[in-house]
Amino acid sequence: MIDRDYNHNMTADLGLFMALCLIGLPLLLIGLPNLAWFASLFILSAIATRIMVAKVNIQDEYNPVLLWLVGGNPVGHAYRKMNNRAKTQPTLHRLTRLRRRGNTLVAQYALPPGLSFTELTKLKPVLESGLNQPLEIAMVPDNPGVVEIGLVGRFRRKIPLTEALPWLDAHPGLETWCIGMGSQELATISMDDFPHLLVVGRTGGGKTNLIKVILESLLYMGSAKLILADLKGGSDYQVFQSRLIMATTIPELLETVTQLLDLMRERQRKLLEDEHVIFESIALVIDEFANVPTAANSKTNKQEAEQAKEILNILNTILQQGRSTNIHVLIAPQRPDADTVPGTLRANLDAVVTFHVTTAVQSGVILGAGHNEAFELPAIKGRALISQAGELQQVQVFQWQQLQPNKTQGA
Repeated sequence: MIDRDYNHNMTADLGLFMALCLIGLPLLLIGLPNLAWFASLFILSAIATRIMVAKVNIQDEYNPVLLWLVGGNPVGHAYRKMNNRAKTQPTLHRLTRLRRRGNTLVAQYALPPGLSFTELTKLKPVLESGLNQPLEIAMVPDNPGVVEIGLVGRFRRKIPLTEALPWLDAHPGLETWCIGMGSQELATISMDDFPHLLVVGRTGGGKTNLIKVILESLLYMGSAKLILADLKGGSDYQVFQSRLIMATTIPELLETVTQLLDLMRERQRKLLEDEHVIFESIALVIDEFANVPTAANSKTNKQEAEQAKEILNILNTILQQGRSTNIHVLIAPQRPDADTVPGTLRANLDAVVTFHVTTAVQSGVILGAGHNEAFELPAIKGRALISQAGELQQVQVFQWQQLQPNKTQGA
């Protein structure tokens, strides 16, 4: 099946050919000095035809002027070279024009006979090596034998949060963790699908900035009541102090999670009476979470150790049961090991955002055994990996900006 964009491209290319015949050929017959005029008129006619006939946004086009016969098939060439195939042998045939989506050039390809989607994904590292460029491969729904392949370009290193405003304005009240820009579009994590989130990042990697982006976007959309616990004193989040509930010590955090647990129990009782009741979304964000298990293991301050242990027990209950009552938790330690995030908590954190880590062992702890992607991630500030139930996506985290004046959040 050929998609609608491809039909538009063919219509436009027919217009280009007609423009070439009607305008270019008479000039070409006059003589060589007029080749410059011919080229100029051809390009102008091509652009005008693309806009007027095909209704194409030129900014989204990779080659808006060239005919569909031009532009090449680098993915197909790489596949043929990998298999030492002759030009007459079937390869990954490009069906559609390369279109720019974010920083990725995307097109649909027909799989050659005998090659399945699963087999193609296994060949992805070899193709990337041959192209010297990352690829993204996806199935085309309801179209067996056709895949969508994207040639991923370079990520911008600085993307202000204001670039997310059109998306945020289009989704008021949506419950989502807003992260940054992926290779093709804005990267978010649905709080319905993944109610709890683990954010891991070393000092200077961008963890604090990401938390501020998440808080700012949730406040802007008005989709959740926010509670922030910053166990290093709250200095990084002073701009939010008048806009949400804040805790900065172990005793304050214990009081906060105890109230959340009581609220969750109350909501569970209401659900028994009316299973269709809708609750306001609440998100508890805990930065420098490692301070909690560290305090729980303290031998010098027994009172605080008992408080920290109680916090861990309550959080474990909320992580297990909070989804149905619309209570969400974000936990953000610097290190991902079992000492900073106990296994009972980690088991209920299906969604992960991780920045670059310094060893393959740490990457395996975060993403699962055998996954070195967090270690192989470029050590660029703000560059992160999103893992949603094992599916990985590389993103550049937005740079935090205040999107609205300070506004005290309702109790």
